[in-house]
Amino acid sequence: MDAHDEPDDSGRGQAFARYDRLGPVRYRAVVVARILRLVAIWFVVGAAVTTVTNFYPGTGTSDYGNRVAATAEVGDCRRSGPIGGDGFGYWWTCEVTVRSRDGGVVRTVVEHSTVTPGDAGRSVPFQVVCSESGDDCRYGRPTAYVWGVLVRLLGMVHVAFTVILAFVTLMFVIDLAVGPRRYYALYDRLRGVGQAAS
Repeated sequence: MDAHDEPDDSGRGQAFARYDRLGPVRYRAVVVARILRLVAIWFVVGAAVTTVTNFYPGTGTSDYGNRVAATAEVGDCRRSGPIGGDGFGYWWTCEVTVRSRDGGVVRTVVEHSTVTPGDAGRSVPFQVVCSESGDDCRYGRPTAYVWGVLVRLLGMVHVAFTVILAFVTLMFVIDLAVGPRRYYALYDRLRGVGQAAS
């Protein structure tokens, strides 16, 4: 376990010794390298999660009102990739005209290869899911309910991971800014305030 993750006496001594051995410039260079490594981990994990969720072609919701069966006609498409906001790989974003069984017709855009140019020229089974107010509608292929739940759970895990990683990164940034001795002095002060409040 790194000294910066959970400060304690042994970690404190190791940090002081490392600072004295390396000097302020090299010590901070090591801290910057660790910060960059955490940012790289965050990017790779985020892109991997996005890639996995992209394989889900549904509406991405499980708590909105009734699902309405529909069909979609595919229009113009553009491809993105291999690395970007859609994660890893190549993914299609396409314009679609959605016709629902209740008579509604909507022109919208769907991402993540929910449809592809290969679907052009035919009616693609779709579904529409809208909030009770009707001002937020999602469009996608029919999928099992459980897949939507699993996608949402994966998103929640990713958010929790991001929060933890952001906290650890903040500890490194503080160490970078003030050095290990002031870092631990600040830690002791905050811990004392917390203990006094409890």
